[in-house]
Amino acid sequence: MASRTQSLSKIFVWILLGLLIVGLAGFGATNLGGTIRSIGQVGSRDIPVDEYARALQSDIRATASQFGQQLTFQQAELFGIPQQTLSRILSEKALDQEADNIGLSVGDAAVRDRLMNVRGFQGIDGTFDRDTYAYALSNAGLSEAVFENQLRDETTRTLLQAAVVSGNTMSSTYTDQLVSYLLEKRSGLLIQLTENDLSAPLTAATLDQLQTFYNENIDQFSLPESKLITFVSLTPKMVMDQVGVDDSALQSLYQKNLAKYFTPEQRSVERLVFLNDAEAKLSSEQIISGAISFEELVTNRGLNLADIGLGDVTLEDLGASGELVFGATVGDVVGPFETSLGPALFRITGKTEEETTSFEDVRDDLFDELALDKAGRLIEAQASDIDDLLAAGATLEEVVEDSDAELGNIRFYSGVNSGIATYAEFKQAARELGESDFPSVIQLSDGGIVALRLEEVLPASPEPFEDVQASVEQAWRNNALMQALRAEAKEKLANINANNSLANLDLGHQTFENLTRDQSIDGAPSAILAQAFDLELKDASAVDGDMSVYLVQVLDLQEADLTTEQAVNLNTQITSQLRSSLSQDLIESYLTGIQERAEITLNQQAISAVHANFQ
Repeated sequence: MASRTQSLSKIFVWILLGLLIVGLAGFGATNLGGTIRSIGQVGSRDIPVDEYARALQSDIRATASQFGQQLTFQQAELFGIPQQTLSRILSEKALDQEADNIGLSVGDAAVRDRLMNVRGFQGIDGTFDRDTYAYALSNAGLSEAVFENQLRDETTRTLLQAAVVSGNTMSSTYTDQLVSYLLEKRSGLLIQLTENDLSAPLTAATLDQLQTFYNENIDQFSLPESKLITFVSLTPKMVMDQVGVDDSALQSLYQKNLAKYFTPEQRSVERLVFLNDAEAKLSSEQIISGAISFEELVTNRGLNLADIGLGDVTLEDLGASGELVFGATVGDVVGPFETSLGPALFRITGKTEEETTSFEDVRDDLFDELALDKAGRLIEAQASDIDDLLAAGATLEEVVEDSDAELGNIRFYSGVNSGIATYAEFKQAARELGESDFPSVIQLSDGGIVALRLEEVLPASPEPFEDVQASVEQAWRNNALMQALRAEAKEKLANINANNSLANLDLGHQTFENLTRDQSIDGAPSAILAQAFDLELKDASAVDGDMSVYLVQVLDLQEADLTTEQAVNLNTQITSQLRSSLSQDLIESYLTGIQERAEITLNQQAISAVHANFQ
């Protein structure tokens, strides 16, 4: 209880320092004025206007410091700071009233001890300084009597809250059970059954079967509420035939980007650096004589091959040693050569020949690049005319007659991603489109343009069977496959018991060992391990996968050892978290109870007056 009391007391010390900083900034040095002195009451406890104002100012500044900028009062309201401040003060006053009701208070000695430990009141020698104390309170607009009463109230509240949570202990049975649950382990094996493992192949669905499946699963083949949209679009690909690009322009673009089409000769190289020439030469001689291999030399240095790998390098990358390295064959160790890091041996592990992509190979790509650029400029010229036509009242059909734009329509809903709906700009415009909106030009990401008109909003409805027959057939097959796999799994599990392991099925299996609940089995769904923890020893079960079914059998159960360091640490962590959560719940429940018992009245006019002072 003493440690909790000290912790709560430290919190108040920081609150006091915050209050003093606010006071030193000048706020609250004078009363807000007028005849209103209180914003409300909790029982017999007043809430002074100045106290609320100082607390609100402190909270606003604390939030501003987190964002690194000043907050306006309007921004503070958006963050809910005034409500939070008032809620906290009401809780504090409710605790004060409860302390009064039960006759709880602290003596002058306790107040003095708190006062002596406030750093803001200490001099340069680290002890309480009377002048510093008086000066700080003066700047904060507080008298000694008022401040010391506040200090007494806060110390009493700390004592009261500490008493509420003092009996907070968690049952060791609960935490032991939770740790046991988290740290118990399972070992076993699993088999994945796929279509290839079926005893009989799937047969194709008849038309009647597909029609029945379609009717029984009509929701899968229905369109949601959607918009029927007419649009005109003009994209670069539509005007490509109007764009001429000569070979000289293509050659010029090719030469400009030649670096993209040329890959110089490269070597994959490992470099082992030495402290001096003598050590490097001795190592080279040992490799040549066969006394030691390059790999052993690397290992003896406390390195691995990944540590000395340079990757793919060009002749220029290697500097002065480049010619000799490039003159060696793959597998050779050459050197020592002087490098910026010292003498080094090089081993060549790979070779890449020089490669040039010819102009003819990229001619089409170059043409598209130039043509699309010219097409974009051509569209830009027409976009202004189309926009003017639409502004003058022309219909989309009339726009098509006077431009290169094409007319189209689409049933648009969330999930459509084909045709014009591949453009993000179209999707955004379609989502926002209303019946009263007039078409206007919208720019597309590739330089094209589009304009939309909403024809009608269509209710959700099934798609015709003929339109979705291929999707129905695939869905029917997937369903039939899973049913067949589940039946196959059930048949195979029928003979699995304590004396007959899944391994005897000779289907190829994967094992897992000593896994806890928060781990996973490589390449398998998480539901498999979860199922394993629901099984008894030697039991087996089936778990659905993605177009497959898994068979899982538990071969070993390991209960958690609560004496291990991991278990002890986990137990301590869980106990601490549960105590903290329980303490918070107790305080909140206690505050709710005493606030309900206390008569709370608020003066909204006074609260508004305080808020007005901040604006």
